[in-house]
Amino acid sequence: MTAALLVAALFVVALATQPHAFDLLALKRALLCLAAVPLLLSGPFQALLRRPLRGPLWPLLPALGVLLLAARVADEGATARAGLPDGALAWQALLQFLLFVLLALLAREVAWERAATLLRGVALLGGAVALLALLQVAGFDPLYGAESLRVAVATFGNSNAFAAFAAPALAVAIGLASRERAVLARLAVVLLAAALVVARGRGGWLAGSIGAVAALLVAARTAQRWRHAAGMALLGGALGLLLALASGAGGGAGSGAADDGGARNEAASKPLGLGLERRSNVVRLEVAKATLDVIGDAPLLGHGPGSFRQQFPLHRRAEEAAIATRDGAPSEVDHPHVEWLRLAAEGGWLTAACVALALLGALLAASRGPQVARDDGGALRAASVGGLVAWLIASLTWSTLYDPATALQGALLAGIACAGTDEVATVAPRGSWLARLFATALALACAWFGAPTVAAEWREWRAASTGRIDAEELAAIAALDDSNLERQYATGALFLVQSRAFAAEVGRMPAAAAATATLLEGADTAFGRALVLLPHHVPSLAGAAEVAARRGDLARARLLLRRRLRLEPWRGPFERALAELLEASGRELSAAEQRLALEGDAAIEPLLAQALQLRAEGKNRVAAQLLDLLCARAPEAGELWRHYALAWKDLDDDAAYRRAYRRSQLAFALDALDAGDGEAARGNLKVARRFAPEDAPMDGGVALPEELLEACLELAAGKPDAARERLAALEPAAVAMALAGAGPRLLAALRALRAAPELVVEAERLALPR
Repeated sequence: MTAALLVAALFVVALATQPHAFDLLALKRALLCLAAVPLLLSGPFQALLRRPLRGPLWPLLPALGVLLLAARVADEGATARAGLPDGALAWQALLQFLLFVLLALLAREVAWERAATLLRGVALLGGAVALLALLQVAGFDPLYGAESLRVAVATFGNSNAFAAFAAPALAVAIGLASRERAVLARLAVVLLAAALVVARGRGGWLAGSIGAVAALLVAARTAQRWRHAAGMALLGGALGLLLALASGAGGGAGSGAADDGGARNEAASKPLGLGLERRSNVVRLEVAKATLDVIGDAPLLGHGPGSFRQQFPLHRRAEEAAIATRDGAPSEVDHPHVEWLRLAAEGGWLTAACVALALLGALLAASRGPQVARDDGGALRAASVGGLVAWLIASLTWSTLYDPATALQGALLAGIACAGTDEVATVAPRGSWLARLFATALALACAWFGAPTVAAEWREWRAASTGRIDAEELAAIAALDDSNLERQYATGALFLVQSRAFAAEVGRMPAAAAATATLLEGADTAFGRALVLLPHHVPSLAGAAEVAARRGDLARARLLLRRRLRLEPWRGPFERALAELLEASGRELSAAEQRLALEGDAAIEPLLAQALQLRAEGKNRVAAQLLDLLCARAPEAGELWRHYALAWKDLDDDAAYRRAYRRSQLAFALDALDAGDGEAARGNLKVARRFAPEDAPMDGGVALPEELLEACLELAAGKPDAARERLAALEPAAVAMALAGAGPRLLAALRALRAAPELVVEAERLALPR
């Protein structure tokens, strides 16, 4: 019965998925906790607690002790990580490792009698997920439907996670297929080999190949029918290659519109993982280097369980962070894709060494012992050895204990490998009261962490499937699952995106302002919960900073942005990052001021393009305000003034339009004078005069006298004497003020002509404050 429960738990965790899930690892982790409850309360587990621990798995308990010590040391001088919700990630990581240890021991407890049941379950489950992955690549995706990218992910949401799970399952299936009449095992070998080929996971290829070779070697030593198993693996690999090449040609049944010319068909654009995926080698290497830096800060005891995501941003490399994801979204590293580095970062090299010693001891025990089960003729030992070898190799390219599915798979394989090393005692149906108390407390802890996420996923799935999900429902779901970091960030990001859409409708829809405020409040709450769980969560810092800026709290926005830049110093000066934040939050004017302060006149041209884009979107007032800022920066740029005038014309403000358009014509006239084109200057000045009646105020509230315009026209026509006569007839103070507003270039022209020198001097004095 316990063996069946272990297999059922593996099925539940591995197959757990839903297209609307915020994060599959969180869902699988929660189901692992809930599936562990009946196992912890079972009779064999009670007996396990009473029996002295023997065999090669004993170093796992010292590893657990080191993790506990690391958690205590990491708390020194800081907020206690043991309290909820700020210690939730530490407790979750510790609980998952504890379940790995205890379930491995429980598998060892029952494997002498039921190893065949456990291994068949692993192979059968591997064949099932492999079949689903092959259907996805072929275009028949029962999970994601029209949204499918035709990538072999099965129920894991990630091709690397699928490959890390499928590789040990392949080795187990090959070991079982070496027996006679093992039809289902051989079918599983074909499906798994084909699925690993199309999964494009080079780490899975490596783990599956080495595990398969290990299984075949043990099968050959025990006179099993290993050639049949090897033939099935080669057949599956050939079928997978054909399917990969067929999908790479853009074909495949069911591709339809989902392919989108190859853009949505990742299998077509990178059929064997040898296209853009090459950059993943650079990413993995840079992540490994940064993780070694994290380990270097606390090499012996680590930083505490669940601390990798908190510590990694402090050491992240700019080169790796700059590599964009497939969809262009900012990337985050939640685990280093190497389990031993993650263990060393969180528990120190001592923990990693203990876990490695235990697993290698289990592997050595299985490879040397005559049997791993009572009815083992060699095939079960070949399956357990091959599976454990593949799991260990997969842990070099995937965090196999961080992923709940591969963690439970590894626990079963390690327990089976150790089953034949000791004399098997009779299983006691009941344990002592102390054993029952410990098991009950542990089961309650599992339910505490697992139930909220499962309940939240169920509510989210029901709401999404009925189409009745709204902001209020999402906020309630996020509050229910408040210790799930991924859900909190995803909820905040969704609210933030929706708030941008509503903010664009403010002024058109009466309810848009209220809806925007509600969404921003929900986003702020969700990001706040995420930052309580993980203060160094960079995506949540960025989202919370934008929310603060949109709500007008610029002081808090700057504070959050500085915290983010301390973690990502490669983003450049604070002013540039602040400008990007303000622009993203809809505060274009504040962003433009930041860019002008940082880049000077070099920012004028891109800001003009932004103003034109705002006009094209119908945001004429914001465009006019931005152009006003640019015109103050470059008062003699005629093109800026012309667009400024047109923006005011779109706003039906005739007076502002005429003032700005007149200024543009004066600036164009000065450009013509500089170029020696008197005729063009004369034409511009004539237009300026039409837009400047006597009572029309110029910049600064000063009227532009008619005679001054005439003098400018005479000057443009090459008649300096006539211009001097007109200037001499004007009121000196008014002319000086008008010239001061006209700009330094006209003053320079008049000075060069020696026309009305006293007016020029007075105008220069008045122009100084500008």
